[in-house]
Amino acid sequence: MTAEHLPAAAPLPLSTPAPSTAGSDTPPSIDRDVPSPHRVDHRPGLVAALLVLCLYGGWAVSVDFPRAAYGFHSDEATYYMMGHSLARDLDLTYRRDDLVRVWAEFPSGPSGVFLKTGRDVEGIAVAGAIPFFEIRSRPDSDTERLYFGKSYAYPLAAAPFVAALGTNGFLLLHAVLFAAIVLVGYVFLNTRMSPTISLLLATGFLMASVAPAYFVWITPEVFNLAVVMLGYFCWLYKEVAPAGKGPPFTRWLRSPASDLVAVVLLGIATFSKPSNVLLVGPVLVWGDAL
Repeated sequence: MTAEHLPAAAPLPLSTPAPSTAGSDTPPSIDRDVPSPHRVDHRPGLVAALLVLCLYGGWAVSVDFPRAAYGFHSDEATYYMMGHSLARDLDLTYRRDDLVRVWAEFPSGPSGVFLKTGRDVEGIAVAGAIPFFEIRSRPDSDTERLYFGKSYAYPLAAAPFVAALGTNGFLLLHAVLFAAIVLVGYVFLNTRMSPTISLLLATGFLMASVAPAYFVWITPEVFNLAVVMLGYFCWLYKEVAPAGKGPPFTRWLRSPASDLVAVVLLGIATFSKPSNVLLVGPVLVWGDAL
């Protein structure tokens, strides 16, 4: 056979295919630079969050809450008194003034108030065991002084609203948190989904759950939900966001600073409710896997 009758050689591929990872213990890498096939548009999320804020915020500032609430439920009395004490007295000490404020709005008075004695902090010393420090303290010099015994994370967040609007400030805080939940939910989903689907899922996540039922409760459930969701959003947004897309305010979410914010937020959630410490586990596991 002559050379001119030989079959033409097939052109070589420009790039070699990636080796298969079947049967390998090494997990496939995540390409975070893959562009999203959907349009990234944060305006629908902003509009939805604004509508939620107007709807719930308008009701929060207009309702006569003490009359509509029919007294305290669960641990509401403690958080009510803590929020007002931080807003009016700038402390968490249980005094007669706290009771007077309750009786002014709720003639039946408080019920189920959690109180505790305090201690005078003398300093911090290095310790040989985890967490490698200890707080030195002694019994309070005033043996008759009592403090509120619940976590002050939620009342502290509500205090500026309570200072401005009174008891209705708790509800306005809930309205702001609801709007934040819808907004970050939409922004996260819109990285991989169309604006319509993102909007439906973000609003459905809030409105189709039991969260709206807790809107009128002066307890930290709505606060805990929002803080945890914001923490996970700061942690995971960079893992799904398409490269080079998004408004300037999302730029810091792609940096290590967002991880620090996530840790702080989850720490606040744990301080508010200790069982939330379990939510830190996925962060640690994910970090070890990368």
